[in-house]
Amino acid sequence: MPKVFVSGCFDLLHSGHIKFLKEASQYGELYVGIGSNETIKKLKNHESYFDENERLYMIKSIKYVKEAFICSGTGYLDFEEDIKRLKPDKFIVNLDGDMLEKRQLCNSLNIEYIVLNRTPIFRLPQRSSSSIKQVPTRIDLAGGWFDHPFLSSINSGCVITLSILPTFEIPKKCGLATSTREVLKPYWPFHNTSENAAKIAFSLENNPDHEGPISGAQDAIGICMPGLTKHYYNGKYWPDNIITCNDSDILNWLEEHICLIPMNPRDESYDPLKNINLHPQNVSLYTGFVENVWDAILKKDLGKFAYWTTNSYRVQCQIFPEMLNLDYYQLPVLGFKALGAGQGWVEAIYKEQCPGIPIKIRR
Repeated sequence: MPKVFVSGCFDLLHSGHIKFLKEASQYGELYVGIGSNETIKKLKNHESYFDENERLYMIKSIKYVKEAFICSGTGYLDFEEDIKRLKPDKFIVNLDGDMLEKRQLCNSLNIEYIVLNRTPIFRLPQRSSSSIKQVPTRIDLAGGWFDHPFLSSINSGCVITLSILPTFEIPKKCGLATSTREVLKPYWPFHNTSENAAKIAFSLENNPDHEGPISGAQDAIGICMPGLTKHYYNGKYWPDNIITCNDSDILNWLEEHICLIPMNPRDESYDPLKNINLHPQNVSLYTGFVENVWDAILKKDLGKFAYWTTNSYRVQCQIFPEMLNLDYYQLPVLGFKALGAGQGWVEAIYKEQCPGIPIKIRR
């Protein structure tokens, strides 16, 4: 049989990799060159998620693979010396792995160069390592700023967050945890439990060299903990208690009734804390309204969910008058709130006709 060679890092092995190896094996006996830990660090600018020996073990265990080895070089052509020794008849790449340098190398060695198209597997989601490593974002459904002691020390309260997949472009300063996502990009995904991952994310954003105010924990928790999350704060930066909800019926219901409406991104001069009114009565009201939002979600009561979301945001605007007054826009929705610090994207609650961009919750 012809001798076939493919190469790759295979750092986060997924169904797309298996499909590629299966297709490549149909051209002959399949040999796989695996990028070393050093290559991953050089090309991806981060440590490998799985050690090279563990990745080698997994690739060798796949039935379509005749033999596998760790490439002896580094960089995009880390396999160059290896294929000179192996002398394959064919070198196969995916469309996104096609490079002029690879073509030229194969031509010089008289190796047939084949490019395969990426096609989804029947009834399975299309996978790529890049999509797996894409950092999620979060929606703060209610309770923003309770993750800061200046508010929760007056009256304890909770933040309700929803982890969502970024199925659309997320510009900077839009209220969707963009600064936290930027910090996490080199490290995502974490190999930790969700809450421990959130603690790591919070620590990364607030490292000892951090300048400026401490960032709240709601972004780290909302990004790292899948599904719907309620976190209680009582005068500290980290919550006393975290409750999660991954009930499929509730998450599906939220996807059917929440969309995002883009507004103008925050201006560099915008400061939501420039003028705040920490009257205990308003903070107490805010606490109760956020609890009502949570209860309405668990009961899938759309009317109350919209009502309490809107009114919790109105109370939030009384505490933080610099935040965006959405009543001015007369949005054609059941309920609304601005996300994050109060400008950028708006969470809209609707009944049937979606007026914005639908959300996809990260399970």
